[in-house]
Amino acid sequence: MRAVLVTAVGAAPELAQVADPAWPPDGVVVAVEATGSGWPTPGPGSQHSDSPVPAPAR
Repeated sequence: MRAVLVTAVGAAPELAQVADPAWPPDGVVVAVEATGSGWPTPGPGSQHSDSPVPAPAR
């Protein structure tokens, strides 16, 4: 599966391929399809020109 990893405080997030998670017989794994990034939307006067993590290819 793909995951966004942050390996150190202040490090840029990186998209990586990781092993599928294991779970106990009485547990679950939730597939998250989408979330909000928390980054401001770029626009006139924005200090954020783009995200450090590229959008996945569709």
